Amino acid sequence: MKIVAAATLASASLVSGAPTIPTVTIAPGVELPMAGLGTWQYNDSVAGAATLAALKMGYTHIDTALGYNNQVGVGKALEASGRARASYFITSKIPGGLNTSATNAALELSLQQLGLTYVDLMLIHFPATWGGDGGAAARVEEWKAMEAFQKAGKAKAIGVSHYCKHHLEDILAIATVKPAVNQVQYHVRCVYVERENCVPSHDTHAFHLFSSGWHGHGGRQRYRR
Repeated sequence: MKIVAAATLASASLVSGAPTIPTVTIAPGVELPMAGLGTWQYNDSVAGAATLAALKMGYTHIDTALGYNNQVGVGKALEASGRARASYFITSKIPGGLNTSATNAALELSLQQLGLTYVDLMLIHFPATWGGDGGAAARVEEWKAMEAFQKAGKAKAIGVSHYCKHHLEDILAIATVKPAVNQVQYHVRCVYVERENCVPSHDTHAFHLFSSGWHGHGGRQRYRR
């Protein structure tokens, strides 16, 4: 297991000239930039402006989600930037607790909103619905749909977010494509996340714990089902 700090060395990397952001390999041929722009709580216009500004500063990783309701703005900014698709890394997320048809619809809607034919990393945002519905069987069903999406070339890597150890082990029991990352809040104000509870018991595959919201914010959230 490796811990990837999403914004580690960001200020040091983004200097005048030709900024270089460190990357880590999360799947065969997939290099995740270790600093990126998060767009949570931004509307379309703010997310779009932030994306354009970040790309000009030298950022290459943009993190968004279907649930953020700003992917249209991010997608317009990517198009307006004029940059080649291979020059930036897009992480998106779909809600948890979805059946196969709902998962497929959410995945396709994300691509449509972003105006892309593929994302670099697609995550399941939560191990259940935001209301807490959905157990092991639902996680297994959704993960199988995620695997099909990745195998169709629509995501270079797939993973999860806010999963605890037993949530991970539900899908690892059946996975033919193992999660590349588990994206969690992990920062100085986030006292409720225990690193040992966010990785599988038998960590025998390449697995990355990926921190988001590194600067900290109010509020806390748990899901233990």
